[in-house]
Amino acid sequence: MLNLGLRLFLVTTSLALLAGTVTARQVHVAVTGDDAGPGTAARPFRTIGRGAAEAQPGDQVIVHGGTYREWVKPPRSGTSEQRRIIYRAATAEQVFVKGSERIVDWQPQGGGVWRVELPNAFFGAYNPYALSLSGGWLNYGQWHHRVDVYLNA
Repeated sequence: MLNLGLRLFLVTTSLALLAGTVTARQVHVAVTGDDAGPGTAARPFRTIGRGAAEAQPGDQVIVHGGTYREWVKPPRSGTSEQRRIIYRAATAEQVFVKGSERIVDWQPQGGGVWRVELPNAFFGAYNPYALSLSGGWLNYGQWHHRVDVYLNA
């Protein structure tokens, strides 16, 4: 028969190990989800950012197939190699994370040229296209602007 000290040690160790595995869980994200939901497989979050905000050390964030257009900035990463937060695509599903916005109201201008005008509010507090360019390297008297256009991004 085990002495009281050894039994107490075994019970305490077992509870500590059990507590470590019980807190680890899966947080689900899907493009068809809802950030107001619980983040379960049946009712996933809509954004990876919401899943990241919910995930705790030891959890897995399972991202289901689709394109996510967001900036993912996890608030925590875990507490150790054994208790890190893991992000992964759901089995056999393709996930794309893009920082680009999808603009759908382009107007054809002819000759393969398209145009869209975005309100300043679209850029939030920083609009890089509103900056004036100057310097000796610019051709005097010409209009210059900063822009990036991506086709099918």
